[in-house]
Amino acid sequence: MAITELVFPALKPTEEAKAGFFDKLPDALPATFRVPGGPVTMAVARVIESIPADAENHSGYMAVITWESLDKIEAFIQTPGFADFKVKMGELSSGPTVLQFFEAAPEVVPQNTVKDASHFFVVKAAGNTAQVEAARQRWGDVTAAFAGVAGDSVKFHSGDGRKNVDDQFAGFSGWKSLEALEDALENGKVQEQLQSLKGSGADVSTFTLELKHVF
Repeated sequence: MAITELVFPALKPTEEAKAGFFDKLPDALPATFRVPGGPVTMAVARVIESIPADAENHSGYMAVITWESLDKIEAFIQTPGFADFKVKMGELSSGPTVLQFFEAAPEVVPQNTVKDASHFFVVKAAGNTAQVEAARQRWGDVTAAFAGVAGDSVKFHSGDGRKNVDDQFAGFSGWKSLEALEDALENGKVQEQLQSLKGSGADVSTFTLELKHVF
């Protein structure tokens, strides 16, 4: 089943590292990643806002990648090209990059949420089985509220955490403009449903992202 990967690089706290990741690295990525067996889509992202502000100890930048399956990922990370990429990332980083994988339900196509979006809104929930299930159910109410406000300006999907985040759930929404996303987040019904999700008992964090598409 399809995977949405969230990448949290531990970038050095310098303008050079930030520019290297967001402005320069995307030009070099297709040679490594846009290959048979590689990702379906890939985008780097600037964190406009996270709640809490230090969620996932992010460095202000992320990446959002979609894949056909976990098997594809596991095979790809063994390739020489990926090993070379890790060296390049090491030059920009002050610590290890954190990778998180979220598996969509059968027939869900995560790249449809990402590919036409200029901005991305992510809700993550971590906790015990009951808490995560409650958050998952309430995400459906959030997306209904989003659709009621934004119509065709938003697409969304979700996924269950795998590997190191198997106790987590994530909801993803892709937006055609920052204005559409901000208008939705200010809507009373949307705020009510997000507050309900945060009341699930799970540890909930959100990320508002500006996407720069690599492919």
